[in-house]
Amino acid sequence: MRNPFSRIFQMLLLLIALLPSTLAAQNSPTDLLAYTTTVDGNTQLMLYDTATEQTRIVVENISGFEFHSSGKVAYTVTTQNPSALYVLDALAPNATPISISQSTTGQYMVWNWSRDGKYLAYEVRTDQDYSIFIWDGESSVEISQEPVSRFGSTYWYETSWSQDNKLAFTVADSTSGNTEIFVWDGTKIFNVSQNQLRRNSSPHWSADGRLAFLSGENVSYGKYDILVWDGKSFKNGLPDRDTFIHLSSELINYLSRPHWNDDGDLEFFGWGENDKQGRIYVWDGEDIVGSTYRMTADDKFIYWSPNGQWANVVTTALYRTTSFLTLVDKNNEVVLEVEAEYMIWSANSLLAFCSWEPQLGWVLSIWDGKTITKIAEQRRDFVVQWLGGSSIACSNG
Repeated sequence: MRNPFSRIFQMLLLLIALLPSTLAAQNSPTDLLAYTTTVDGNTQLMLYDTATEQTRIVVENISGFEFHSSGKVAYTVTTQNPSALYVLDALAPNATPISISQSTTGQYMVWNWSRDGKYLAYEVRTDQDYSIFIWDGESSVEISQEPVSRFGSTYWYETSWSQDNKLAFTVADSTSGNTEIFVWDGTKIFNVSQNQLRRNSSPHWSADGRLAFLSGENVSYGKYDILVWDGKSFKNGLPDRDTFIHLSSELINYLSRPHWNDDGDLEFFGWGENDKQGRIYVWDGEDIVGSTYRMTADDKFIYWSPNGQWANVVTTALYRTTSFLTLVDKNNEVVLEVEAEYMIWSANSLLAFCSWEPQLGWVLSIWDGKTITKIAEQRRDFVVQWLGGSSIACSNG
């Protein structure tokens, strides 16, 4: 039996990529969809071209991967002991993988690429501890020394690269579960949140270098705030907390993951005092205003497509076995409704989604605004990513 609470948690790990709404030429990397398939225990990384409708194998025997929009892919190999980490230009003919593994017995985990593809963040885990590295295309530097090493684990899915290649990442105290947010600025590491008694999470950089994050009590329904650091004010070598903007509102809760949109405004999900339904709220630097779209009691997630034409909501009913993906336009008119549980937008507003069919297993499909095309099906889990965009895990776990 599938665990609905696990599905909700995995949905919270989606990395929302709201990219510019320019139309890409055919065969643009943003029109390529990467996903995993497993055959006889061999997990293969596949690449589907939406222009040609052709699929090819990129590499085999992998355990994890992360694509950059340029076509570079970082992946871990499971057939080697210890595991190994490689980088490959998947769009270059006859390209040779580059090994960037350290001389260690740990297990590798790919984090993500910087926006320009110059840097790759990854982690090496052992039974005792972890190490975080940044690869610059030639060599790797560790960024998990003191004070980061005081924390027992990382939240690899709660990271954000700035436009000028600063990495914000989240580490957790193994005992209390409270978390702190650190920044690597290319030369040094410093603590941004500076409050180990709270759960600090979901960092996100704006285009102009501001960093927003969620900070609250380490309980689901505790008091939460959104904090904004201007990215440049320091005191005694650390970000000056006295300059932080505090968005303190009853609207904000543990689901209010902040996200900067293309207009430089801060978006988050919340419930107002008179809201029977949640909605997306926007802070424009002065005021908090609500969007016109309201969510129903069962709706959990809403994201606008990059071209701004559609929103989507995944309805996850805890005690039902079916979830629905509903797409509406800005007038709240329903454009599409299908049974689905996980989805991601491409930069060109193509929608990839997974649905569970008992006779087939997971079915991966793409909607182009008019028609639905089935890409693949398997009873094993899918990991899916648009090149340069966010990724999802379509899983029963």
